[in-house]
Amino acid sequence: MIMFETYGNLDLEKEPCNFTPCGHIFTLSTMDGTMDMPKHYNTDSISGKIMGLKTTSEPFSSDELKLCPICRSSLRNVTRYGRIVRRALLDESTKKLIAWSNRTHAELSDRLATNQEEILTSTGPYFTQVKHLTLHGSLIEQLATVKALKISKRYRKIFNSRNAIQSFANKLHKDE
Repeated sequence: MIMFETYGNLDLEKEPCNFTPCGHIFTLSTMDGTMDMPKHYNTDSISGKIMGLKTTSEPFSSDELKLCPICRSSLRNVTRYGRIVRRALLDESTKKLIAWSNRTHAELSDRLATNQEEILTSTGPYFTQVKHLTLHGSLIEQLATVKALKISKRYRKIFNSRNAIQSFANKLHKDE
């Protein structure tokens, strides 16, 4: 790409080429430079051959998502560069999951706190209907006991909040 030579003028023994899925042809040295291979792989300083993976656990920045230099199509299926591209895509997906889960967690926390405050500050005939209540068993069994009482309408919002939190936790576990 630097020299803008035609494919017919290249000596493939000295300078092998890489054919992208979008149909563009680049020399390996050009694409290795574009993909910043030395940043991700240990290379031989003399020959430039890849010797092994660099062990880094740092997430890539958003500018690491490398695309075809000509048409900007994905290089995910190019075996030589797939690890770099897929890692950048994974990092972007992780950032989106973290942002979504933090936002949803904050909304559900606020909702639960509001529901708890409503229950604590509410007054009325609810307190006189049940004089002795003992809850036994698991949380699910305790919730079933409270739902069976005549005063369960008082707790409807908090039950709904608890169900929303459980649904969020299940979805987050699946999406992780």
